Amino acid sequence: MKTPENSGLPEIKRSHSANRPRFQPRRVAACTAIAAVLLAGCASNPVDPPAPADVGWLLSGQALFEQPVPRMALPEDDILGLSLEMRRYLARVAPQASPQQRLAALLQGFENRDFTVQYQADQTLTASDTYREQVGNCMAFTVMMVAMARELGADAYFNQVEVPPVWGHEESQTFVVYRHINMVSESPRGRRVVDFNLEAYDPIYDQRRLSDTEAFAQYYSNRGLELMQQAQMVDAFRYLRKALDLRPGDADLWANLGALYSRNRAYGAAEQSYQQALQLKSNHTIAISNLERLYRKQEKFDLADHYAEKARRVRESVRL
Repeated sequence: MKTPENSGLPEIKRSHSANRPRFQPRRVAACTAIAAVLLAGCASNPVDPPAPADVGWLLSGQALFEQPVPRMALPEDDILGLSLEMRRYLARVAPQASPQQRLAALLQGFENRDFTVQYQADQTLTASDTYREQVGNCMAFTVMMVAMARELGADAYFNQVEVPPVWGHEESQTFVVYRHINMVSESPRGRRVVDFNLEAYDPIYDQRRLSDTEAFAQYYSNRGLELMQQAQMVDAFRYLRKALDLRPGDADLWANLGALYSRNRAYGAAEQSYQQALQLKSNHTIAISNLERLYRKQEKFDLADHYAEKARRVRESVRL
């Protein structure tokens, strides 16, 4: 999932290979999630606890638009849907073999370039769009592989991997950290990982299985941030709101919504969105850092210093 700080999604030097993924029996492909944080530290003063966020108002979009965005306007992308072309291809993949043998044949077909995907960071696509366009980021690639593996009858799920941070920056004090999502297929014979960036993945990293709902929320959030970068603010809100409809208790998604509000100078809504993220996860570094930046921009220096110090303490606790 992409979680930018409030200046918007940065353009950065990519650390990921643009070449097609590589597969190995135990380690093969990962999805990227982007999070931008402002690193700062200074003395803090006690502040009063914030008022509860008006969740209904934040989800309505009224801070940006003249009227609420209706639920019926939210997107319903066919994320795992397969095109007729994909179904025809998969029908020819070791049709008489077991599901795991068919999955192995699918991965070999990718190695043989029967189908290809080139890495492109700002392309979060559905399974069928990824297959057709032959481009996508890690989320797009994993969505496609999960859909294809399941069509072959193999067990396949989304897996979030906590990789060490890889930093890039767009401007002074603005950084980007990458997280990864990949596909896992399990069978009595073992666990197969399909990861877009083999160099970034290591089985010793902390990781956890994601439900489809969690993965879909990340998909919609990614799309929302890409649309925000393209200045398509109505659609950006629709996608971010859809992500929160799926996962209203996800602090990352509230931080993303705050970034959209801040990008559009709706600072009150941005503040409440970040505070809602902190209600859900009190040590959410991105929300804390974005609040510090937001208050400094508004010349509320006591509040800015408080959140700068809070961010410093959270970072130090992570390093312990």
